[in-house]
Amino acid sequence: MNNDQTKIELQPIRESTVLLVSRIVFLMILCDAVYLIIRLFALDLNKNWVPHRDITFMFLLFLSSLYVIQAIIVSIFIEKWSHRYYFIDKDKMIEIKGVISRKERIYELKNVKSVKLDQGFLARIFNYGTVYITITSPNIIEELMLINVSQAKTIVDYIKKFLS
Repeated sequence: MNNDQTKIELQPIRESTVLLVSRIVFLMILCDAVYLIIRLFALDLNKNWVPHRDITFMFLLFLSSLYVIQAIIVSIFIEKWSHRYYFIDKDKMIEIKGVISRKERIYELKNVKSVKLDQGFLARIFNYGTVYITITSPNIIEELMLINVSQAKTIVDYIKKFLS
């Protein structure tokens, strides 16, 4: 067994950290852009609109609100990222999700009918992708999607060993 396959068995499989960080950075840029646009319109275009002291307090209140909203959204991103993951343990895959109520499902890899990888240009560069796994067992056909997971190609290669 090579080193990448051993690493898959030992670590949780999660959505790419590159995507998590890029979402957070995009949110920060968006919030800063909103602040700058409002500040431009309020101060530069309407200089006689409100006395300086009141506008400073108003912007302090607005900026504080913006930071609180930003912190809440970042917390949601991190919570979503950290509370849905998979483990591959020799011949089974375990899906774990949930914050308050934890749900765990176990899939036997011997029941895998097909596995497919979907990677765009940036996904290939940053080593992530969406893995589609079709699992069949008596009277059940289930499609499992591992969305934007890190090391997607390695995961697909590992699961392909179990295809019959």
